Amino acid sequence: MVIDYEGCFRQAGLIDVQTVIPEVVVDLKYATTDNFMGKVLYLGLKKAYLLPHMAERLKRVQARLEDLKPGHKLVIYDAARPLSIQREMFDRVKGTPQEQYVANPYIEGNEGGFHNYGMAVDLSILDADNKPLDMGTPFDFFGEEAHTTNDKLLLESGRIGEMAYRNRQFLYAVMQEQELYPLPNEWWHYQHFMEEPDKKKFKILDF
Repeated sequence: MVIDYEGCFRQAGLIDVQTVIPEVVVDLKYATTDNFMGKVLYLGLKKAYLLPHMAERLKRVQARLEDLKPGHKLVIYDAARPLSIQREMFDRVKGTPQEQYVANPYIEGNEGGFHNYGMAVDLSILDADNKPLDMGTPFDFFGEEAHTTNDKLLLESGRIGEMAYRNRQFLYAVMQEQELYPLPNEWWHYQHFMEEPDKKKFKILDF
């Protein structure tokens, strides 16, 4: 059965991010094979959906980007993610060292991660030539080089370069101005609410 993702997202109160930020580039990696699963997960989905408060914060980030670095824009790699996709992703990594990178969708009463509520976004920045800024690793890289807790050590040990270090610090800064914060192990993942109980303010995307 082909899921009408857009219809389900809209029914849950989410919005198409490009209706709020026309400049943003949407490159949904899970609608392609360019992801850690190596397969298409979102059949037919081309748009990024988020809760309105997340989209509004990203709108302000994009405006700030335009002020600081004319021609630069956000690129979204993943946004709202249904629980069915979360289960498929978790099943792939369960019992492996990679499990730490995928939220467990099977914890009763606290299923999934913030993506599964439309409360998180995976993104980076494109330069004026539409090329992604160097962040030290690709999106979906499972390893310490993608962690956000000690970039200085990664730089000093040669695990990321100077340009990647500077770009990460810039990304962190413009996102945190809008109270959007990265996960400890993924430089690309941002969310506003950080505590697990905050998820209960919204509806889980269980389809």
